[in-house]
Order: sequence, then C-alpha cells, then structure tokens
Amino acid sequence: MRLLEWFVTARFWLDPAFIVIYYAQVHLPGHPVLKHTCLAVLLTVLSIAIAANVRWIPDYGRRLVGGVAFLRAEGTSSRDEKQLLEQMRWSNAKMLAIVGIILAVLVHYDKVESLREPYAVPAIIVVLLILVALFDAALDLEAEWTISVLSALKEPTKFPLPHAIWKTNQFRDDQISLLDDVRAAVPSTITFRAFSSTAQNLISFAILVVGGTTALVLRLVYLQW
Repeated sequence: MRLLEWFVTARFWLDPAFIVIYYAQVHLPGHPVLKHTCLAVLLTVLSIAIAANVRWIPDYGRRLVGGVAFLRAEGTSSRDEKQLLEQMRWSNAKMLAIVGIILAVLVHYDKVESLREPYAVPAIIVVLLILVALFDAALDLEAEWTISVLSALKEPTKFPLPHAIWKTNQFRDDQISLLDDVRAAVPSTITFRAFSSTAQNLISFAILVVGGTTALVLRLVYLQW
C-alpha cells in the first residue's frame, strides 16, 4: 500500500517521465532489447496505476478523519444555520460544475482515441492526468459539504435543517453511526460505507473512468511489444 500511496503522490511527476520513455521506445526500432525494456517499464507503471485506483477510498477517508477530528476538538459550533447552508450549497455547486467538466471531457474522448501513433498514448495520458485532478477536486468539495453538515450536528435543535438533510440522504447504518459519533465527540471508524452517498458514487465513477482509461493505455502500449 505504501507503493500505491507513493505512486499517487508522484503521479504528476511520473507522467512526463512516462511520455519521454514512450517516445524513446518509439525511436528505438533497431534496438529490440532497449525497446522491450522501455515497454516493460511502461507496462509496469500502468499496472501500478490501475492498482492505485484503490487509493480513492483511503485518501477520501483521510479527508474526513481530519475534519471530524477537528470537530471533536472544537466543541460546540458557533456558526449560524444560514452560513452552514450557504457553504453546503456552494460546495455542491462547484462540485457539480467539476462533474460537468469531467462529462464534457468524456464526450470528446473519441477524438483523443482517434489520434495516430505515436501521439495517441501521450494524449490519453495527459487527459488521464486532467481527469484525476478533476476527480480529486470534486471529492475535496464533497468532503467540504460533509464537514459543513456534520459541524451543525452537535446541536441538531439549533440547526435543524442540516440535520434533516443528513437524516434524509445519509440513512445507512455506518452513516448514522458517524453522525452519532460526531455528536458525542467520540472517535469514529470511517469506512467507505460511512462516506456520503455522493462521495461513494464519485469514487466509484472515478475508479471506473480512471481505471478504464489506464487499462486502454495499457492495451495500446502492450500492442507495441
């Protein structure tokens, strides 16, 4: 897992190196050993990238752990309900805008796939990096929404609407348990099932899109073996 965590942290630096190695093997047709070595490195990197999709879950969990730990230490919230609702709406609006950009990228994805070699793989790698950044931003905003709601739950009678919103949409046992732990200021075990429903959907969507795109690049690179 440490390897996957390191990989996720270094992905913005690995992409340029990946593209350099890719073009290097393209221009080594007369050196099969070097070409196959480069391809083996690329295939290994892509295999790790596919496995690294599991990091969406613990990384989002760490966001919530930090926010919930702050709420436990802070004590009673001093915000008013209007401020809380404004933050929740603003987080939702920005998150939906990012999801809209992701869908716009996917709509035009066939144009990237139609590029001729040796341009298709580097282009898809750049698109992949953009998609990962967008999903990260969307999950950041969903974490903001969750913590905004939870910050009102210590006094549900004072802030009834955020409490009602959570009770309406986050009705699974683990989500209710997280709510109760925050209200009681006790340590929480935050698992995937305790994430908000939107976060669970976003993470599943991210794994599907990012994992599937990486698998496509893996196939294109493998065909050059």
